Amino acid sequence: MSGTGIGRYSYAVVRQGRVDEILYGSPEKRRLLIEEAADIFKYRMQKEEAIKKLESAERDLLRLDDLIAELCVQLESLKKEADKLKLWRKVFDECKKLEVTLLCADLKELNLKISDLKNKIKVLKAELSSKNNHLVEFEQLESKVKLKEEQLESHREKILNLKLKFKL
Repeated sequence: MSGTGIGRYSYAVVRQGRVDEILYGSPEKRRLLIEEAADIFKYRMQKEEAIKKLESAERDLLRLDDLIAELCVQLESLKKEADKLKLWRKVFDECKKLEVTLLCADLKELNLKISDLKNKIKVLKAELSSKNNHLVEFEQLESKVKLKEEQLESHREKILNLKLKFKL
């Protein structure tokens, strides 16, 4: 009869056989019939549904609390990992800076060595050119000496020939 519009200020029609239930039934059955006739049964059903929803919401809240607790544990772990990662990144960046600084220093040192070697090459080329010039002068002097020696030898032969000629 719930939701039919029959309420406590209206007349209730009870079918045959249900009157016996009202008169001879257990107090709980009578109560249910009276509540149904007074249109209270609908509110009881709504109350029970609301209680079920509240219980379901409480179970959901408990599950959410468990999830939040688990997520907090995971969050702490993730924070520690993030801190480690930040520290690692800082150390990595510092290593890269040091590596670049070291490479720059090595490059400067190599450039200085290259510059020194280029200067030495210039000096050695100048010395080589000077020595080549001396060699050319020496060869010219050598050829002059040979020429003079040949002339001297020729003069000796002439003198020897003249000595022989006069001695004879």
